[in-house]
Amino acid sequence: MPISDQHFPALPRYSAKACPIFIEPIIGSGERICVGIVAHGQDGEHVVVKTIKDESAACMLGVASVKFLNIVQLVINNLDKYAATKGNITDWKSPVPGVVLGSVTSGYVTDLTMMVRTVARNHAFLSAMSDFSAADESIADNSPATDRWATMVKEATTLIQPNLIDAFNRQLKLTSKGTTRFDFVGQNLAAQLGRIIPGHGISGLVKTAKAKLWDLETLREFNTRQLFTSNSSYELILYRPKDNDPAYSEREIGRLNEAIVELEETGDKLTLRVVSAYSAHEAAERIISTEVA
Repeated sequence: MPISDQHFPALPRYSAKACPIFIEPIIGSGERICVGIVAHGQDGEHVVVKTIKDESAACMLGVASVKFLNIVQLVINNLDKYAATKGNITDWKSPVPGVVLGSVTSGYVTDLTMMVRTVARNHAFLSAMSDFSAADESIADNSPATDRWATMVKEATTLIQPNLIDAFNRQLKLTSKGTTRFDFVGQNLAAQLGRIIPGHGISGLVKTAKAKLWDLETLREFNTRQLFTSNSSYELILYRPKDNDPAYSEREIGRLNEAIVELEETGDKLTLRVVSAYSAHEAAERIISTEVA
């Protein structure tokens, strides 16, 4: 039987180019780590995605990870601005030494997210570490990664507003059974910090996030009785990966977005706000804009 094109699935028609972003931890050593992917489509659209997780950087570098991640974010932001105005991304020069672009990969894909994930699989081994939470879904999110996220938000916030340092890590006695820990309680904002990461542990992360919402509701009830200074906003600020994060499959991202919607609906029932943040800097900006406004 003759074989024609109709016997094969249609190939993608979207043309795109992408290349990895490499950094040398020790300049001149030749050792390189892929920390991001930049992709550019035929329609002029572009994305620049970080491929190294904060948790994996913390595991490898310890306290030095904060400086390392700040350098990575500086590079990502600089390249993103360059790609938005220039057509040829290979002409980009890094603002810091030891950072270079790898070879360009061209191909036809369904969208830029597919292009990013394809290049990440070939260059970024750390992007395959899709879940740094507990493997057991019933385990609560009391991991070092969660504490690290809260610490990073605190550092990013107090770097801009040092006077807010005493508002972090507050222990408040709301019931006769003991104290409740709140990540941030200021004059105008009470906020809890959580994480929602795709993977086997996502159910446990959702349960922990809901518990943080219930703690905020309890705090607000106390506030109406004027036991604390008046807070006008109560928020759960959740770290989450972007939809085009190459570390996760489309199915994992779909489950992530379902979890976010579930938490937003829970927040709506309690008249509490659930806010997503893609970085510690973004969470810090949210805290400062609400607290200082």
